[in-house]
Amino acid sequence: MTHTNENRNTIPAILGIDLGKNLFHLHALDEKGKTLWAKAIKRENLIFEIQNFKSCIVGIEACGGSNYWHRTLSELGHEVRMITPQRAVAFREGQKNDKNDALAIAQAVMNPHTRLVTGKSLEQQEISSLHAMRNLTVRQRTQMINHMRGTLSEYGVICRKGAKWFENNVAEILQKEIQAKTFPPAVARGLLIQLDNLKNCRTHINKLNQEIDALSQKDVCQRLQTIPGVGTMISTMLYGHGGDVVHYETSSDFAASLGLVPRQHSTGGRQIYGGISKRGPIGIRATMIHGARSIVSAARKKRGIGDKEADSDLIEWGLQCYDRMGMNKATVAVANKMARIAWKVMKTPGEVFQPRYAPRAPLAAAA
Repeated sequence: MTHTNENRNTIPAILGIDLGKNLFHLHALDEKGKTLWAKAIKRENLIFEIQNFKSCIVGIEACGGSNYWHRTLSELGHEVRMITPQRAVAFREGQKNDKNDALAIAQAVMNPHTRLVTGKSLEQQEISSLHAMRNLTVRQRTQMINHMRGTLSEYGVICRKGAKWFENNVAEILQKEIQAKTFPPAVARGLLIQLDNLKNCRTHINKLNQEIDALSQKDVCQRLQTIPGVGTMISTMLYGHGGDVVHYETSSDFAASLGLVPRQHSTGGRQIYGGISKRGPIGIRATMIHGARSIVSAARKKRGIGDKEADSDLIEWGLQCYDRMGMNKATVAVANKMARIAWKVMKTPGEVFQPRYAPRAPLAAAA
């Protein structure tokens, strides 16, 4: 399709951008969805190209660097709408290429029923980046321990469970095996090198924990920590994911963004529900489920020693779920309730968790 020079200079109402590392593809539409122009520009020219436009709707995909562009283009006065790549697929015609992707993005953000992805502020992205670094380091630490355990088992050396015990005692075990001449010295030296890397991972994790602890002193994180089962990690994760949560209309929408709602496959008027949807970031969901399991387990122990009164309505409700559904379902149900309470705490300035339900006083009758 060719476009006249007049169309190429027309300011668009909707601009779809297919983001890339060095080359970006743009597709401009008018108010009725008609194509005005399409072109590819280099990364360094994108800001110059868009800052000359009047305020328009800019559509981008959620991908690496999308939060940066969301903030940058919003500062230029544009309404930036970010969508998941799956949403753009439904609108793409023809084969997949950057040009067709830019058009699909523009048409997707033009649809009022398309769900948008919330852009992260600089503070939110700071917290999310630290958690991503920490998760990566923890995985690397686990991989090294598993590899060292497997190598030792090849020579008949079996170690106790526990990462801390392994890190503190494996060097002594290797020294004994070398002295007994039952272990190859070259392999032992290689394992000692890996042990140094393992200790470096622990140091790195501790430093990242300190950074996260410092960020958890924010007011919203401190208020989130009043919720049972929510500590430093969960509070910063929730803030990094949800922020001011103004983009979530209801608390159930926020819980759904974490994948803590039932997966639905209903048809013919029949409501069919399965396991949880598992949408959204797996790290937050898994950590919240662990937090919910801890409070349900602690409440069960207290009830087992004769303490019949729970510390809060949330824990009492969790115990009732446990009696009806068992531990696993009750844990996920409590995690869902925690997410919904967190939405309320983040949305309302100064709000904290209320252990007991306190109904509002009735309004005074009009004189």
